[in-house]
Amino acid sequence: MLDDLEKLEIMPVLWAKDRLQEIKSNWFGLMIITARREDLFKNYTEKWLSKHYNWIFDDIIYANHFHKEKSRDKSEICIELWITEIIEDNFDYALDLANKWIKAHLIEKPWNNWQNINHENIIRVKNWWEIII
Repeated sequence: MLDDLEKLEIMPVLWAKDRLQEIKSNWFGLMIITARREDLFKNYTEKWLSKHYNWIFDDIIYANHFHKEKSRDKSEICIELWITEIIEDNFDYALDLANKWIKAHLIEKPWNNWQNINHENIIRVKNWWEIII
């Protein structure tokens, strides 16, 4: 199954790279905190990022969700690294982050737009251009 990832060409979100470059130019740096398991997805993820987003991200951290021994909450990682804002597309992660006083810019996606909890630290955005950091 993982070998099939190499054959899959996932295209980046339209305008995301432009917006990320703009955010980075006005900020200290950008890093990725992904729920992906490092042992399964590191090679594919880093090749894809190198191809589509080369030089934008300063680091990538794998939270290793669904890995019994290595799993960490994104909020735990953010607190440890003094990260105060995050861009997220998973409502459950955004809510956990928001409850720990980390501002979560929640990008509207079909898998999260049905959840209607209002929280002062969750900022819903329709696209990358609505993200203001």
